[in-house]
Amino acid sequence: MRVAFGLLAVGLAGGMWIDGATIFTEPPIVERAGYRVIEADLHVHTRYSDGVLSPLEVVLTARRAGLDAVAVTEHNMVLPAKMAAWFARLIDGPTVIVGEEVTSRRYHMLAFGLHDSISARADAREVVAAIRAQGGVAIAAHPVARFRDGFEGVELDGAEVVHPIAFGGGNAIDFRWSQMVEFYEHAYAADGSFTAVGASDYHFFRVLGLCRTYIFARDDSEAELVNALRDGRTVAVAPDGTRFGDPALASDLDREALRPPRVGYAPAGWFDAVTRSVAWLGMLALVVLRKRSSSASARH
Repeated sequence: MRVAFGLLAVGLAGGMWIDGATIFTEPPIVERAGYRVIEADLHVHTRYSDGVLSPLEVVLTARRAGLDAVAVTEHNMVLPAKMAAWFARLIDGPTVIVGEEVTSRRYHMLAFGLHDSISARADAREVVAAIRAQGGVAIAAHPVARFRDGFEGVELDGAEVVHPIAFGGGNAIDFRWSQMVEFYEHAYAADGSFTAVGASDYHFFRVLGLCRTYIFARDDSEAELVNALRDGRTVAVAPDGTRFGDPALASDLDREALRPPRVGYAPAGWFDAVTRSVAWLGMLALVVLRKRSSSASARH
């Protein structure tokens, strides 16, 4: 039993050291077209509704994913985002954009730069007005055919155009990635400043940062990121390499290779792989030994 505890302790200690020495190092500053390029995941949920991570854990996971910023957009509430923003400031973590996913049966709308929650009972036009009254930005969340009627005639600032369903999910007839692209391209044709957003719609597992928005900003403050989103200074990259957003900024984004997104559970080198294996071995040994101990106690 002591050996099992020892293995688990060594694995945990090694993992914490790796986090501190490699994963939690500051990502390099990338500049293009006179702006700083901020890598952000702009659609993230917590366990306050249907996610699995706490707001604090979201900040740590975003940092581990190499993100510069994250928008916490819980369903119909802003408290989790405010908690995440407080923690991010405390640990000097990624910038947190305080947001909300205004969620109704008719539409889902991402609101960035909020102070107070927005009622989902209102008409979408009224929701956009309420968001802008707070100085915020209104973005259509996964505007597939299922929600298209809810956005009819609504003057939005942008739309989520790259989403995990672009990787092959969303096979329902009214929930397909092609419908999101069609919605965005139609709106962009009518208004060239229409903001393109890529986001993971994160709830659980390893996909935080899988889809991200490249924001061209003067700095990484929340206020400046919201301004950039309002002005359409974004690029979203689809799995097939298609760029959405400002064509000039997309061209500058490609001028030099970007660092690949850090997504998933791949170990950070051989030492991380060994400590993970040791930790799992210790945990497995504890489970086996506990079962044997319980069986022995039952026989007596």
